[in-house]
Amino acid sequence: MNPPAEAGPPDISVIVPVHRHWDLVPALLEALEAQTLETTRFEILIVNNDAPAPPPPLALPPNARILPCMGPGSYAARNAGAGEARGRWLVFTDADCRPVSGWLTALTGGAPDGLRAGPVEMEAPADPNAFAIYDLLRGIPQAVYVSHGYATTANLAVPADIFRGLGGFDAARRSGGDAEF
Repeated sequence: MNPPAEAGPPDISVIVPVHRHWDLVPALLEALEAQTLETTRFEILIVNNDAPAPPPPLALPPNARILPCMGPGSYAARNAGAGEARGRWLVFTDADCRPVSGWLTALTGGAPDGLRAGPVEMEAPADPNAFAIYDLLRGIPQAVYVSHGYATTANLAVPADIFRGLGGFDAARRSGGDAEF
């Protein structure tokens, strides 16, 4: 989509932690560029969770940038992205996700009034490891999670002021930090 002539701060900050799987990022960027929103309405913050190792050269769209994260773990990376975010919505996803074109519109439409989450559909990778096989068998039951008051960060939107008011994710956690929201 073409941006309008004038643009202010974005409404939405899409935050993506990446730990060495840079090969997944181009397909995610392609899916994000296909969003129905004008590109000036959202920024893409790709957080290098393997800093100080530099990421490989990537063709980034104008609304995307790569940020370093010195602390270990994806929750530390998400917090680093949130700290640099300019949007009133913080939208979290992962490098292996491929959001459909109306994803951002559906997830963030209306007033930023609380946590919002959408479904996560799994696809088998070409060479799945034990964790991928487990995830494929179990799936990500987002509707069940939401009924218990939390959601996986593969498809999660949180108003920025609420996220910051809660102090972000527990950066010391390696897994399950999604339940904090």
